[in-house]
Amino acid sequence: MRVSLVRSGGFAGLQRTAAVDGAALPQAERGELEALVAGAGFFALPPTLPAPAPDRFRYRLTVEDDAGRAHTVVVDEAAMPERLRALIAWVEGRGRG
Repeated sequence: MRVSLVRSGGFAGLQRTAAVDGAALPQAERGELEALVAGAGFFALPPTLPAPAPDRFRYRLTVEDDAGRAHTVVVDEAAMPERLRALIAWVEGRGRG
């Protein structure tokens, strides 16, 4: 599983990226990532979760699983479901930009 994240917007308009390759993770962390993706219902989310909120962050999260399935979700910070917030925080904490 591979996950890439781009965070943009905010007051300064800066962009940050993070990426995680599950194949390079220890087994425990790989399992944690897979559980977060499943728990977020990621592949069932719509492509866009908008919320009109100036000076907030926008996230573009792409997940590619080992079966070749890929899905991208763009979500505004104010519209982010809590279950997706946990996945994004995990990727930001471990991802390499």
